[in-house]
Amino acid sequence: MDSKLLIYPIVLFSVLFHQLSAREIDDYVISKFDFYLSIKSSADGRQTKEWKNAVCSSYPKTDEDKAPCRTEINEEDNVLLYLVKNQSSPVVHGPVVIDPKRIDLDIKYDPSNVKLSDYPYPSYFTSQKEFEPCAIAFARCVLSKAVYRILLFMPKFPVLHTHLQLEPKTADLFPNIEKNDYFLLTIINKNSGGLVKGTNMLLVGTHIISNYTISSKDIDEKN
Repeated sequence: MDSKLLIYPIVLFSVLFHQLSAREIDDYVISKFDFYLSIKSSADGRQTKEWKNAVCSSYPKTDEDKAPCRTEINEEDNVLLYLVKNQSSPVVHGPVVIDPKRIDLDIKYDPSNVKLSDYPYPSYFTSQKEFEPCAIAFARCVLSKAVYRILLFMPKFPVLHTHLQLEPKTADLFPNIEKNDYFLLTIINKNSGGLVKGTNMLLVGTHIISNYTISSKDIDEKN
């Protein structure tokens, strides 16, 4: 038999195994990590966090191979905020442009719950010390996918916890905000290969925000 013909099944198996492994990895981190998107009242929302710098030595190109894996919203992204008046027939007001620097992304987890023994492919790693930063790196990718709503082929949708701190200047751009109203956040990224390799398209992630705080000069009103 031609040796070239033997290569095709091997390559096909490798591709299928990689796809199944990626799904198992996503499923694992979704079950172990919590994902957050907060809109701060000022442009200093981004904070230095240890998980942003986690390096996976076993997968040195994790953030490239499992794009997107951003730790923050791109400053060139268009971020738009809408108010939805929750009436018998909802009315949408806006948009109001939000500075991407006001958006803070975060992941939280219990280190004692991220165990190599629970991972579907434990033999791939030599120790818990090697495994944990890799798990964080993969969680970083899931966070980015959740933000930009790139959920195709994911085993289940990750929950993205959202919160909005609305300062008076922005609140005044909307009609009177009442208790049952909610917001829509839309993030538009003109992709040039950094999020989905080999493509050039608009990625639009939209999120409903019902958890928000309206700041005033004297008091904070919480919905």
